[in-house]
Amino acid sequence: MISISRIYGEIPPGCRVLADRLWPRGIKKESIDFWAREIAPSNELRKWYGHASERYEAFRERYRRELDENQSAQELMALCSKGRGAKQCRGIKGVAGRPNGEASKGEQLVKRLLTIILIIICLTGCGAKAQTSAYRQIDQGTAKDMMKADDGHIVVDVRRQDEYDAGHIPGAVLIPNESIGAEKPEELPDLNQIILVYCRSGNRSKQAAQKLADMGYANVYEFGGIIDWTGEIVNEEPTDVADNEILFEKLTETEGKEMRMLIGKTEVPVTWEENESVEALKELLPLTINMSMYGGFEQVGQIGRSITRNDAQTVTAYGDIVLYSGNQIVVFYGSNSWAYTRLGHVNLSEQEISDLLSNGDVTITILEE
Repeated sequence: MISISRIYGEIPPGCRVLADRLWPRGIKKESIDFWAREIAPSNELRKWYGHASERYEAFRERYRRELDENQSAQELMALCSKGRGAKQCRGIKGVAGRPNGEASKGEQLVKRLLTIILIIICLTGCGAKAQTSAYRQIDQGTAKDMMKADDGHIVVDVRRQDEYDAGHIPGAVLIPNESIGAEKPEELPDLNQIILVYCRSGNRSKQAAQKLADMGYANVYEFGGIIDWTGEIVNEEPTDVADNEILFEKLTETEGKEMRMLIGKTEVPVTWEENESVEALKELLPLTINMSMYGGFEQVGQIGRSITRNDAQTVTAYGDIVLYSGNQIVVFYGSNSWAYTRLGHVNLSEQEISDLLSNGDVTITILEE
């Protein structure tokens, strides 16, 4: 039997296939048997659609044409005859068909998607579990040893430009975590190159390493933060003793204030990003923001002034908190694609987020712990 479900819904046991080009936030790798990202709508089509109900019919037709022209889908269909029969499975979509619960009107599209999911299960055969992309975590001693090898490896610093300028590991290439999206970074043309990734404390490096692994990089190693690094650190200018003391203070300073957030009177768990915008936001605390519903997928409100931003084209998911235009906070209970600066993510289920945000305008309060 084959059935289809939303990725954040309740999914019964069975072989699970994810049909989406982006790995959904908060979903563990071991919960999916196979990631069929190549059969999902293209990035261009998904961004054009933007969950706009008036574009659904055109979206459906364009997606059909993509599937007809999708070489991966055609190859899978050709190989299906060699499969050994599908076990019970559940296709999991990360992208909804029609907004507002009207997916039934896309019945033919769903049938086509289910056909491809069946093909994928046929190819796995005999209950073998497909491997999902992953990076490897190593300690800093191992990282030092790997850096000594003449194997074409690259060391990647995923912090901000100002952090990199203040001090970085010799030879490290700067690729800020916020700049890593769905496309391969120009600095990393070889999917088989050994990539050693670090940041300030180990948070952004894990995010960046996973994104690189999801793009198909086969040898990604994450080794934590520069604050724990006992090897050499360099910056752009020669330093004297006083400069080194300042550098040490910059690298070892704490995150400062910790923040908590309330939606209405409900306190919600939030994982905040490590970036300049979040630090600037902390300087405004306490902060009360009157939010307004917009587009059927977000709540948006003015923060009263402009703060530092580092916008990048972003596909959001429910629970994401972003900065828009430098002076507005947006909290999503749906999805959108636009240029934002990420601030954090509310760690609640889709239903909990919807209950808090989709039933009228709300007030958000951000406080110092």
